[in-house]
Amino acid sequence: MLGGLPDNSRTHGDGAAGHAGAHHVPVPVRALPLRVVFGVAAVLILMAALAYAGVEWSEVKEDESKRLTYVSELVAHSSEQTFDTHAANLRALARTVAAPALRGDYPEVERLFREFNANYPVLVSMNLIAPDSQLLATTLP
Repeated sequence: MLGGLPDNSRTHGDGAAGHAGAHHVPVPVRALPLRVVFGVAAVLILMAALAYAGVEWSEVKEDESKRLTYVSELVAHSSEQTFDTHAANLRALARTVAAPALRGDYPEVERLFREFNANYPVLVSMNLIAPDSQLLATTLP
């Protein structure tokens, strides 16, 4: 016996190591407390869920960014077309109003303004103003 432990290095009569007649006692393995096992499992599951959520959020963010870009381009294009149409219509009105305005036929100019305004009710008023700031024709009552 060395240091309080049995010496198993002796051989028995058959020349084999001293295990033949000795009782082998397994070394007890300390089991981790169940709380620690579940805690580690919960942390691992939480980390996996967070990683998955991060990947999903990134994909959703990218998809929504693409959709917003598409919608903003669509709105910009539509707005540009609307403003171009309004500008073309106002130029046509100016050409139509020019002749009666030059003749001084301001009631005819007001009639043309009202007719135009019927198609564009968002215009609150339309006015023909002389260079000296005199109001020559209007859609206001």
